[in-house]
Amino acid sequence: MLAPFVLSLAALCPPAQQATGPLQDPFEGLPAGDRELDAADLDVLEALGVLRRLGAPPRGAELGGGTIDWSPDGKRILQVNQEGACRLWDARSGVAAVEGRLTNGGDEEATPGARFLGDGRLVACWSDSRLRAHGAGDLSVAEYLGGPLPGQRLERSADHGAFATVPPLFADDASCSVFTATPLRRALSIASEDGTITHAAIANGAEVVAVLGADGDLSRRVLVRAKGGDVHPAEAPLQAWIDAAVADGQTVANVAVSPDGALLALGCHGLVALFDVASGDLIEALDTEGALVSSMRFTPKGDRLVVGDFAGFVSAIRTKRPRVLFTERAGFDVVLALAIAPKGDRVALVTKADGLVLFDLKKKRETLASN
Repeated sequence: MLAPFVLSLAALCPPAQQATGPLQDPFEGLPAGDRELDAADLDVLEALGVLRRLGAPPRGAELGGGTIDWSPDGKRILQVNQEGACRLWDARSGVAAVEGRLTNGGDEEATPGARFLGDGRLVACWSDSRLRAHGAGDLSVAEYLGGPLPGQRLERSADHGAFATVPPLFADDASCSVFTATPLRRALSIASEDGTITHAAIANGAEVVAVLGADGDLSRRVLVRAKGGDVHPAEAPLQAWIDAAVADGQTVANVAVSPDGALLALGCHGLVALFDVASGDLIEALDTEGALVSSMRFTPKGDRLVVGDFAGFVSAIRTKRPRVLFTERAGFDVVLALAIAPKGDRVALVTKADGLVLFDLKKKRETLASN
């Protein structure tokens, strides 16, 4: 399905420059409605350096990954892997209390996009682009909530009150749907008209939503929407910083927004940059002494930013008078995703192994590992 795409990129990127040279529209040569990428296509994109420039994990690193989330009461941890298998872990003992699949009694199954609602139920994006809620005790019971929503991953605010969908890479409908949980309603949609969306971040109450994407030439772009306002490109200083970083060979791989919507963080290779959302001004660029950032979250109070990377390191960053508090290896070779406990003291991590790893931010070490 990707042959015309491969030919156009190969012609534009000589072998010695494929990883860093400018690329034209990645959709060039693809028939309309035929942009769903399979594993072979993704291998080609990785070889051309496209996935690396978008901050995507190395091919194969996503095995066993998926979604991880902490319940509002801090007692349970949700993990859904790439195949839709679901585990609900006891956060104290590390025992998987519930194991199964998020199903609806039919052919459709949930994608790895699943999060906790504020009332303790689970909300999941499905393969039929519908949104459904599940009781935590019976994974097969689903309540239809709405759709279609073009997404396969879900991001949520720190207070569980707002959610955003993230579309598949190079999806036909490259848009991010934002909705509030109480009552459940779609608040807005943020579209990338000539590129793709790779990450989304959302503040409490959907006060601020930030989307990290790429234009047709793979130039990184951030779109921001403040509550009651229009969706607009990030303020000039922020975008200028991104352009300069990419020109210097840096990869802008991830985005996070503080719970109060005041701060925006960009995760790069061994570097995290904090910006003022309103002005776009750089507050601080901090060296984590790690690898490419794979996941990052602000604590519920917003006083810390927790960062995981593809080399298995976890960093904690103080947001007031910013500095890196520590960078510690968490005892494995890759951090694919992370979730922070409601009290902000522990982090649940997704690794290549299909299990649960907890990291204590005060003790600065791994405290539990279960398979």
